[in-house]
Amino acid sequence: MRAHVLKEYLRDGATRQVVRVLATIHSRGRAGGPPFDVSMLALASVLGDEDMEYELRARLYAEAKEQGLDDLARLFFSSRALEENMDFSRLGPPMEMTLGHRKWQARHTRREVLDKLLRNPEAEVMKNLLRNPRITEPDVVALASRRPIDPAVLLWVFKSPRWITRYPVKRTLLFNPYTPSEVSLRLLSFMTRGDLKLAASLSALPDVVREAAASMASKTQIVDLPEREDPDRDDGA
Repeated sequence: MRAHVLKEYLRDGATRQVVRVLATIHSRGRAGGPPFDVSMLALASVLGDEDMEYELRARLYAEAKEQGLDDLARLFFSSRALEENMDFSRLGPPMEMTLGHRKWQARHTRREVLDKLLRNPEAEVMKNLLRNPRITEPDVVALASRRPIDPAVLLWVFKSPRWITRYPVKRTLLFNPYTPSEVSLRLLSFMTRGDLKLAASLSALPDVVREAAASMASKTQIVDLPEREDPDRDDGA
Protein backbone atom coordinates (compact mmCIF):
# COMPACT_ATOMS: atom_id res chain seq x y z
CA MET A 1 0.00 0.00 0.00
CA ARG A 2 2.83 2.41 0.84
CA ALA A 3 4.55 1.65 -2.47
CA HIS A 4 1.29 2.19 -4.39
CA VAL A 5 0.65 5.57 -2.76
CA LEU A 6 4.25 6.66 -3.31
CA LYS A 7 4.14 5.63 -6.97
CA GLU A 8 1.05 7.77 -7.50
CA TYR A 9 2.75 10.71 -5.80
CA LEU A 10 5.83 10.39 -8.01
CA ARG A 11 3.66 10.41 -11.12
CA ASP A 12 1.24 13.19 -10.14
CA GLY A 13 3.29 15.55 -7.97
CA ALA A 14 5.28 18.59 -9.08
CA THR A 15 8.76 17.31 -9.93
CA ARG A 16 10.71 19.82 -7.82
CA GLN A 17 8.54 19.25 -4.76
CA VAL A 18 8.60 15.47 -5.24
CA VAL A 19 12.40 15.47 -5.25
CA ARG A 20 12.48 17.57 -2.07
CA VAL A 21 10.19 15.08 -0.34
CA LEU A 22 12.28 12.14 -1.56
CA ALA A 23 15.42 13.87 -0.30
CA THR A 24 13.85 14.17 3.15
CA ILE A 25 12.83 10.50 3.14
CA HIS A 26 16.33 9.53 2.03
CA SER A 27 18.25 11.62 4.55
CA ARG A 28 15.93 10.87 7.48
CA GLY A 29 15.77 7.20 6.48
CA ARG A 30 19.55 7.02 6.67
CA ALA A 31 19.31 8.17 10.27
CA GLY A 32 16.97 5.28 11.08
CA GLY A 33 13.63 5.06 12.84
CA PRO A 34 9.97 5.26 11.83
CA PRO A 35 8.30 6.37 9.69
CA PHE A 36 11.25 7.07 7.40
CA ASP A 37 12.69 3.54 7.54
CA VAL A 38 9.56 1.98 6.04
CA SER A 39 9.28 4.91 3.63
CA MET A 40 12.78 4.11 2.39
CA LEU A 41 11.74 0.50 1.75
CA ALA A 42 8.68 1.72 -0.15
CA LEU A 43 10.90 4.01 -2.25
CA ALA A 44 13.30 1.15 -3.01
CA SER A 45 10.36 -1.02 -4.04
CA VAL A 46 8.91 1.62 -6.35
CA LEU A 47 12.22 2.37 -8.03
CA GLY A 48 12.80 -1.35 -8.53
CA ASP A 49 9.47 -1.70 -10.36
CA GLU A 50 10.14 -2.51 -14.00
CA ASP A 51 6.85 -0.79 -14.91
CA MET A 52 8.07 2.61 -13.71
CA GLU A 53 8.16 4.83 -16.78
CA TYR A 54 11.61 5.72 -18.08
CA GLU A 55 10.53 9.34 -18.67
CA LEU A 56 9.47 9.72 -15.03
CA ARG A 57 12.69 8.15 -13.77
CA ALA A 58 14.77 10.41 -16.04
CA ARG A 59 12.87 13.54 -14.97
CA LEU A 60 13.35 12.84 -11.27
CA TYR A 61 17.01 12.01 -11.83
CA ALA A 62 17.61 15.28 -13.67
CA GLU A 63 15.88 17.31 -10.94
CA ALA A 64 17.87 15.57 -8.19
CA LYS A 65 21.10 16.38 -10.03
CA GLU A 66 19.93 19.98 -10.51
CA GLN A 67 19.41 20.28 -6.75
CA GLY A 68 22.84 18.76 -6.06
CA LEU A 69 21.38 15.62 -4.49
CA ASP A 70 23.84 13.11 -5.93
CA ASP A 71 23.10 10.33 -3.43
CA LEU A 72 19.39 10.58 -4.22
CA ALA A 73 20.05 10.75 -7.95
CA ARG A 74 21.86 7.41 -7.83
CA LEU A 75 18.64 5.74 -6.69
CA PHE A 76 17.19 6.39 -10.15
CA PHE A 77 20.00 4.49 -11.85
CA SER A 78 18.52 1.85 -14.13
CA SER A 79 20.06 -0.94 -16.14
CA ARG A 80 17.97 -3.60 -17.79
CA ALA A 81 21.04 -5.64 -18.73
CA LEU A 82 20.70 -8.29 -16.06
CA GLU A 83 23.82 -10.08 -17.25
CA GLU A 84 22.08 -10.79 -20.58
CA ASN A 85 25.22 -12.19 -22.13
CA MET A 86 25.85 -14.75 -19.39
CA ASP A 87 24.81 -18.37 -19.74
CA PHE A 88 23.05 -19.54 -16.58
CA SER A 89 22.04 -22.92 -17.97
CA ARG A 90 24.97 -24.65 -16.27
CA LEU A 91 24.66 -23.07 -12.82
CA GLY A 92 23.07 -26.22 -11.42
CA PRO A 93 22.07 -29.74 -12.41
CA PRO A 94 19.12 -30.10 -14.79
CA MET A 95 15.77 -30.35 -13.06
CA GLU A 96 13.72 -33.47 -13.73
CA MET A 97 10.34 -31.86 -12.99
CA THR A 98 8.41 -29.55 -15.29
CA LEU A 99 8.37 -25.83 -14.49
CA GLY A 100 4.74 -26.00 -13.39
CA HIS A 101 5.54 -28.88 -11.07
CA ARG A 102 8.52 -27.03 -9.61
CA LYS A 103 6.34 -23.98 -8.93
CA TRP A 104 3.89 -26.23 -7.13
CA GLN A 105 6.73 -27.89 -5.21
CA ALA A 106 7.88 -24.44 -4.01
CA ARG A 107 4.70 -24.33 -1.89
CA HIS A 108 5.50 -27.71 -0.35
CA THR A 109 6.05 -28.24 3.38
CA ARG A 110 8.59 -31.06 3.10
CA ARG A 111 12.07 -29.80 3.92
CA GLU A 112 13.88 -32.12 1.51
CA VAL A 113 11.81 -30.74 -1.37
CA LEU A 114 12.58 -27.14 -0.44
CA ASP A 115 16.28 -27.92 -0.02
CA LYS A 116 16.37 -29.34 -3.55
CA LEU A 117 14.81 -26.18 -4.99
CA LEU A 118 17.18 -23.96 -2.98
CA ARG A 119 20.21 -25.85 -4.30
CA ASN A 120 19.23 -25.07 -7.88
CA PRO A 121 17.41 -21.72 -7.67
CA GLU A 122 15.32 -20.59 -10.61
CA ALA A 123 13.74 -17.17 -11.06
CA GLU A 124 10.48 -18.77 -12.21
CA VAL A 125 9.89 -20.49 -8.86
CA MET A 126 11.31 -17.84 -6.53
CA LYS A 127 8.04 -16.01 -5.88
CA ASN A 128 6.39 -19.13 -4.48
CA LEU A 129 9.51 -20.34 -2.71
CA LEU A 130 10.13 -17.06 -0.86
CA ARG A 131 6.53 -17.03 0.34
CA ASN A 132 6.76 -20.54 1.78
CA PRO A 133 6.42 -20.32 5.60
CA ARG A 134 9.00 -23.12 5.99
CA ILE A 135 11.74 -20.97 4.42
CA THR A 136 13.93 -19.28 7.05
CA GLU A 137 16.20 -16.26 7.10
CA PRO A 138 19.36 -18.43 6.98
CA ASP A 139 17.91 -20.08 3.85
CA VAL A 140 17.45 -16.72 2.15
CA VAL A 141 20.86 -15.41 3.23
CA ALA A 142 22.52 -18.57 1.88
CA LEU A 143 20.58 -18.19 -1.36
CA ALA A 144 21.48 -14.51 -1.70
CA SER A 145 25.18 -15.27 -1.16
CA ARG A 146 25.47 -17.85 -3.95
CA ARG A 147 27.97 -17.22 -6.75
CA PRO A 148 27.42 -17.63 -9.61
CA ILE A 149 23.66 -17.14 -9.63
CA ASP A 150 21.10 -15.78 -12.05
CA PRO A 151 20.64 -12.07 -11.15
CA ALA A 152 16.90 -12.51 -11.71
CA VAL A 153 16.82 -14.82 -8.66
CA LEU A 154 18.42 -12.09 -6.54
CA LEU A 155 15.95 -9.58 -7.94
CA TRP A 156 13.10 -11.73 -6.59
CA VAL A 157 14.73 -11.71 -3.14
CA PHE A 158 14.93 -7.90 -3.31
CA LYS A 159 11.26 -7.71 -4.31
CA SER A 160 10.11 -10.00 -1.47
CA PRO A 161 8.20 -7.94 1.14
CA ARG A 162 8.80 -10.71 3.65
CA TRP A 163 12.58 -10.83 3.37
CA ILE A 164 13.86 -7.43 2.23
CA THR A 165 13.02 -5.99 5.66
CA ARG A 166 15.81 -8.14 7.17
CA TYR A 167 19.19 -6.41 7.43
CA PRO A 168 21.24 -9.61 6.87
CA VAL A 169 19.35 -10.21 3.61
CA LYS A 170 19.94 -6.65 2.39
CA ARG A 171 23.61 -6.86 3.35
CA THR A 172 24.14 -10.19 1.60
CA LEU A 173 22.48 -8.95 -1.58
CA LEU A 174 24.71 -5.87 -1.59
CA PHE A 175 27.91 -7.90 -1.28
CA ASN A 176 26.98 -10.31 -4.07
CA PRO A 177 28.49 -9.08 -7.38
CA TYR A 178 25.68 -10.83 -9.28
CA THR A 179 23.09 -8.48 -7.75
CA PRO A 180 21.97 -5.96 -10.42
CA SER A 181 23.67 -2.60 -9.90
CA GLU A 182 20.40 -0.67 -9.62
CA VAL A 183 19.37 -2.93 -6.73
CA SER A 184 22.74 -2.56 -4.99
CA LEU A 185 22.56 1.24 -5.24
CA ARG A 186 19.20 1.25 -3.49
CA LEU A 187 20.42 -1.12 -0.79
CA LEU A 188 23.27 1.25 0.11
CA SER A 189 20.77 3.57 1.78
CA PHE A 190 20.14 0.95 4.48
CA MET A 191 23.75 0.06 5.26
CA THR A 192 25.81 0.91 8.34
CA ARG A 193 28.94 2.99 7.90
CA GLY A 194 31.10 -0.11 8.37
CA ASP A 195 29.28 -2.02 5.66
CA LEU A 196 29.44 0.97 3.31
CA LYS A 197 33.20 1.09 3.78
CA LEU A 198 33.43 -2.64 3.18
CA ALA A 199 31.35 -2.39 0.00
CA ALA A 200 33.59 0.43 -1.24
CA SER A 201 36.62 -1.83 -0.80
CA LEU A 202 35.30 -4.91 -2.60
CA SER A 203 36.84 -5.10 -6.06
CA ALA A 204 34.26 -7.66 -7.19
CA LEU A 205 31.46 -5.08 -6.99
CA PRO A 206 30.73 -2.76 -9.94
CA ASP A 207 32.58 0.57 -9.89
CA VAL A 208 29.33 2.53 -9.72
CA VAL A 209 28.36 0.69 -6.52
CA ARG A 210 31.78 1.04 -4.90
CA GLU A 211 31.95 4.77 -5.68
CA ALA A 212 28.46 5.36 -4.30
CA ALA A 213 29.29 3.39 -1.14
CA ALA A 214 32.45 5.44 -0.60
CA SER A 215 30.52 8.68 -1.07
CA MET A 216 27.81 7.71 1.40
CA ALA A 217 30.32 6.43 3.96
CA SER A 218 31.92 9.86 4.02
CA LYS A 219 28.66 11.55 5.06
CA THR A 220 28.11 12.37 8.74
CA GLN A 221 24.38 11.64 8.99
CA ILE A 222 24.55 7.87 8.92
CA VAL A 223 23.17 5.08 11.05
CA ASP A 224 25.86 3.16 12.95
CA LEU A 225 23.77 0.12 13.84
CA PRO A 226 21.22 -1.86 11.82
CA GLU A 227 17.63 -1.09 12.67
CA ARG A 228 15.95 -3.48 15.07
CA GLU A 229 13.71 -5.70 13.02
CA ASP A 230 10.92 -7.99 14.12
CA PRO A 231 11.85 -11.50 12.89
CA ASP A 232 8.15 -12.23 12.36
CA ARG A 233 7.42 -9.01 10.51
CA ASP A 234 5.90 -9.70 7.12
CA ASP A 235 4.53 -6.40 5.82
CA GLY A 236 7.65 -5.17 3.98
CA ALA A 237 7.77 -2.40 1.43
